[in-house]
Parts: sequence; structure tokens; C-alpha cells
Amino acid sequence: VRARADKFPFIVVFPQCETVQGRRYLERWLAGSPDATRALEILERVEQDYSVDRDREIVTGWSMGGYGAWSLAMADPSRWAAVVPVSGGGDTTRVAALKDTPVWVVHGPKDRIVFPERSREMVAALKAVAGARVRLDEPESEAHGVWQWAYDSQILEAWLANPRDPLPGADVRLEARGTPLPRSLQPFVPVAHVGGAAYLRVGREVLDSIVAAIPTAVPKDLLSGKLEPITIQDIDGGTRKKRTKSYYEATLEDISYRGEIHSAEMTPRDDGTVLVKMALKNIIVDFPLTRIHEIKLEEKRVRGRRRFVPKSRKQKFLAYDSQILVARRKPVLLEFVLKPTAADRRLSLGLVKTGFQIAPDQFEVVGPPVVEATGLFQETKRKRVYERIVASLLEQRGLVEDKVQEAVPTMLTAMEQKLELADSPDLLSSLWPLPVFQPRVRLWPEAVVVEKSGLSVAMGITVAAADPATAPAKPRELVLVKDLITKVPRTRSLRVGVAPGLLDPLTQMVIDGGLARIDVRDTPEPLVRKLGDRGVLARVIPAVGALPATTELRTELVLTRPISISPTDESASASKSPMGFRFKVPGAQLIVSARSGAEWEPMAVFDFTLEHTARLKFMDRVEDEGQSLKISFPMKPVIRMTGQLSPNVKVGNRQVMPKIFQAEFDRAWQAYARKALESTVVVSDLEFGEVSFPLTDIDWSSPLLSVEFGLAPQLGVTLPRASKPRFEAPVIKGAPGKNGSPDERGRRLKRQTVQPRR
Repeated sequence: VRARADKFPFIVVFPQCETVQGRRYLERWLAGSPDATRALEILERVEQDYSVDRDREIVTGWSMGGYGAWSLAMADPSRWAAVVPVSGGGDTTRVAALKDTPVWVVHGPKDRIVFPERSREMVAALKAVAGARVRLDEPESEAHGVWQWAYDSQILEAWLANPRDPLPGADVRLEARGTPLPRSLQPFVPVAHVGGAAYLRVGREVLDSIVAAIPTAVPKDLLSGKLEPITIQDIDGGTRKKRTKSYYEATLEDISYRGEIHSAEMTPRDDGTVLVKMALKNIIVDFPLTRIHEIKLEEKRVRGRRRFVPKSRKQKFLAYDSQILVARRKPVLLEFVLKPTAADRRLSLGLVKTGFQIAPDQFEVVGPPVVEATGLFQETKRKRVYERIVASLLEQRGLVEDKVQEAVPTMLTAMEQKLELADSPDLLSSLWPLPVFQPRVRLWPEAVVVEKSGLSVAMGITVAAADPATAPAKPRELVLVKDLITKVPRTRSLRVGVAPGLLDPLTQMVIDGGLARIDVRDTPEPLVRKLGDRGVLARVIPAVGALPATTELRTELVLTRPISISPTDESASASKSPMGFRFKVPGAQLIVSARSGAEWEPMAVFDFTLEHTARLKFMDRVEDEGQSLKISFPMKPVIRMTGQLSPNVKVGNRQVMPKIFQAEFDRAWQAYARKALESTVVVSDLEFGEVSFPLTDIDWSSPLLSVEFGLAPQLGVTLPRASKPRFEAPVIKGAPGKNGSPDERGRRLKRQTVQPRR
């Protein structure tokens, strides 16, 4: 909504969930809950304050909100024109209430937070109701973040504007526009800065290929823009040395330029600098409008001396569509030297110098095809103005050279801003093993090394506070890998590395923030949810059987010590043989609580540790898609559990059966690992223009896990070579005349292309 604020066609109400404790995640937006009740009250206030069509009110929500959308709609179906649950689920026994309300469901098929089965179950139950209207979309490759796809869909948006229309058929695909999201969707308040967390290595071979692909990869309008108006005096050719009583002044307005990159070259050097060469072609500077004024002078005494000063100015001529053409026959070379550095968590490209010269035979001027003149001798005046404009523009070669060089710092500043990374969820998505809060992080450059063999960047991360209101005044400072820049492998390939030890401080922050706990009923795996079943708990804690049936029970999974991942001795290179790594939970609890009144009281605590070995295997490459990887857990986990009743529990039978609970948890964990952690994924080739970089290896050399991309074999030799230049003669359309009879308006000077004298 924020990214498309000027075009978004709906009034949107965004109630925020204020419940942080005492209620399950998946119950916080259910109908009748405090947050759901408040949300409806906010909507009613909006209806009073704004012009709202109450017959076209739609309820939608994502994840926890997706459960809320189902629940609110089923509780009062006549209130809503449509329902759009995203990554949600609900009570399948109540969906019949929606038989007259259209429902469009969206869920990511690779979702590991809320399994897609939850939406499929709801849709299947609703389809069984006669007359129900429901559609389910599972966009390929999308996971829990599918909301970005759904809410950016023009198809969905168009239907929501008219929800009485039939749902689009299966032949109409749900496609996202690709709207760039704002840099941050919520306040990013740092809680910690972690140095030595990741690295990027671009070897010389890959760098050459990337640079060679620039002409096909960069946007067509990269070398385009606007220039400030230019004023040229003495346009009539008179010399100001004589004491004339008037002169002419031309103002060139609405100036724009455009050009193409023919080829590029980037040479890293051992002195820490990078020499960049860009061959430019087909550069056109347009001057759509030139105003020519006559400036009349009068003689005055100024500070005791007689001077000519402006008395009046009057517009005498208008000229249209002059042009300067550069590099139509062969490229012109723009060179600049950079010295990249990293300081204060920012990257500076450090422009050292620039160089750009245009040879006389590469600089041409197209005179204005239309010149407006008034009074007598118009043809003579047009010709004179035409010649003077051409002559004056031919004198601007140095100005064009200066403007091109002045554009370089602006271009570099824009590049630096783009390199200031926003939230980086992908850094953790493959490493984060918990079905609870995943910290938000941002990467930043820590150190940069430039040498002949390539570029190396060591990076740190900043972690955001889960609740900005509780963030410390001064973020913590810690380092994972000291002097990481010296440990970056100087390969010829493209490598991205991360320190898996990052999980330790991140999970500790989640623990410290009280977020490393979840009611098992809110987890995606049914066998994990079963750990809270009354029947299971009665076998584990016999005293549960003596509790009144009205006593509520819950089981919470709580992390008490940070998680770690470490390599096994199987293989250091996944491309050569399967790689193993150990997933360790050195401290966690299953806390069973009971509630007869308003408050939950701990009944028993079961402490456990868990260690599970995973295996990463390179599979056959999938043609036209990428490298296939399989992550599996071939061995059983090692779980150790102890348990005891809480001291304050007053029961006759204080016996607990931790071995029974351990066996149940073992089954539950293995089921969760199979569905949420095991997977076969296809890693797409990295593409830049016409060059692609397939995944070639994953290796683990403690303390770094590295992912390597290399050149596609058939492209390694040919791509770095520049292709044969193609130069295009510009198509120029003259503007029509603005005065006189039709015959006079059609009278145009013959267009001429003029080069400066050598």
C-alpha cells in the first residue's frame, strides 16, 4: 500500500495486535478476542469518518491474520463482501457459514511456518458446501512471505473492487506486478551490531564476465537525464568588444541527453583502486526549445566609470529541436578510478579521478529544423539564427565533456545508496530452524580489499529489536570472526560466505526478548501439537487424570540456550560428496501449565537437549532451472529429557514419565524435520545480462560456510569480449512552426549535420 499510495484504490484499515502474552498466537485475531473486537471498533470509526461503501468491505489477513480473516468471516459472514485469507487456516467445521460469501485463498506451497495443508483443508471443506465460491492459489516457489505476491496482484485487486463478480477462472493466473517494496516496512531499531558475519568474494574471472555483460544488463535509460538551461550570449555573432547598444542572448531549455554503453572494462589493481573504462556510443543531447532575446543596453556611469548595462530584453526568435550528436561512428571512452572503502558501516566507492575527451570528428551538431521569426526578411533572419545556433553549439564540446564527467559522482552516489541493503531475510531463511520469530537483520560492509585477483568484502549484520519500544539505548557490539577480511578465500569465482555461528547470538537475543517460546498448538506439525493433548499429558503426568474436565491445559516449547550448527567430518565440499552438519539444541523445555481461572499455573517442566545430523547432497542439475540440492536427516535425533512437577503443585501423585514424553517428542520432531527442514531445492543460476553463474559448490571450512558460483562453461571464454559496435543514426522529428500562414509554417530549413573544424 505504501509503495503504491498514489494509485491504491481502497481505504485500508491496519489494526495492530497488542496482545503479546497470555494468548496463543493463532487465537489473537479470532472472533471475540480483544484484538479482533478492537479491530472491528476501528472499522466502525472509519465508516463514520470516511465515505465507505459498506457493501464492499473485505476482510483479509496474513499468517496469524489469515486465521483471523477466516474466523471473523465465519462469525459474521453477512458483514463481508469477500474474504482473502493469506497463509492462514481455521476451523473446518464452521466453513459452511461462508457458502454465500466469496473466498479467495492464497498460500505459499513452500511455507514452513504455516503448512499449506491448513489452507487446503479449509478450501476442501468449503468446496463440499453446495453453492460455495472459493479459489485457492499456491504461487510456485513462494513460502510464508507470499503476501508480497498476493497483495501486489492486479488480478486480485481488480476483483476486490467488484467482489460481486464471479471469481476469475483457473486459466487466469495470479501474478504479481513486481512493485518494489519500501526499504523498511516497519521501524528498524538496532539491538546489536555483529561484525565478521558474512563475506562476498568476486574473483577476476567472474568480475570480467559481469562487466562484459553490462551493456545487456543495465537499464536502457541508465545514461539519460536532464540538464539545467544553458545561456549563450552574442548569438548574432557580434563582439562585445565594440560598444554596441544591443546584443542577442540564447537560452536553451528542457535539455535532455541519452546514450548507450557499448562495452565496459573494470580492472582491480594492487594499490586498492579500480580502473573503470566505459565505451559510450550514440550519445544525443536534445535542445527542444531555444529562446533568443534581444538585450538593449544603455550607457551609465558606475562607480565613476562609463559602462553599458541592460535596459530591456525582448524575445525575437524561437528555435526548435537542435541536437548535439556524439560517438555515432565509433565509441568515446569514459575513464574513472575508484578506491572503495568501508567506514561507519557504509561503503564509499571513492572517486579518485575521471577522464573524458571527445575527438572533433566525434562531435556533430544538427541545427534547428524550425526557426520562428517575425517582421521583414524572415528567411534571412532564420538562416542567420540557424547558423549562429550551430556555430555556438559547436563551441560547446568542452561543456559536454564536463557534463559527462560531472555525471560520474552522481552515478556513484546512486550506486552507494543502492548498496545500502534493506532488511535481508534471505540471509537467515535457510539457517533459521525455529517455528517462531525470525530476527530482522541488515548487512553492512565492514572491510573492502581490492587486488588484481578480484574484490573481497567482509560484512557484518545489524539485528533489529523485536519491539522497538524495548530496544536498548546503545546496541550490543560483538564480533563473530575476527579480521574476517583476511580469511576470505581469494578465489577466481563468485563466493558468498556466512558464519553459521551467527545462530548463537541471534537465538540468544530471541531468548532474552522472551520470544523463544510457542504454544505447541500454534506449530504447523500435527504431532508437535499433539504434545498438548490431554490424553498424552495424562500418560506423562498421571496427576492430570485427576483434574476437573473444565481445567485447561497447555504445553509450551521454550528455548533456554542458543542453537548451534557445526560441520561433521564427512565432507568439506558438497559437490564432491554429501556434507554433514550437526544441529544442536543444548537447552530447551516443554512446560505444561494448567488454568482453572484467569491465570496459567506451571504444572511440570521437562528439560531436554537435542542433537540431529543433517546431510546436504548435490543432485543432478535440472536443465534450464539450476542446481538441485537435497537436505535430509538420515539418522535419528539424539534427545535427552528429564522432568519434574513444579514445587507449588499440590497433588497426591507427583510421578512424571519423561521417557514417554521424550518418545512423543522424538516422533514429533522427526515429523517436523521431514516436513519443515528436509527438502529438495533447485538453486537458480545467478544471471546478469547475458551471463549466468551456476552454483558449483558449497563448502564448510570452520568458521565459514561458503556458497560458490562459477561461470557457465560455454560462456567462460566468449563473454568477456566486447561485441562488434552498432551505431544508430537518430530519428529526429522537427516541431511544426508556430506562426504565419500554413505555407509559412511548413517552410523549414534543410537539416544539416555539422562537425567542428579540426
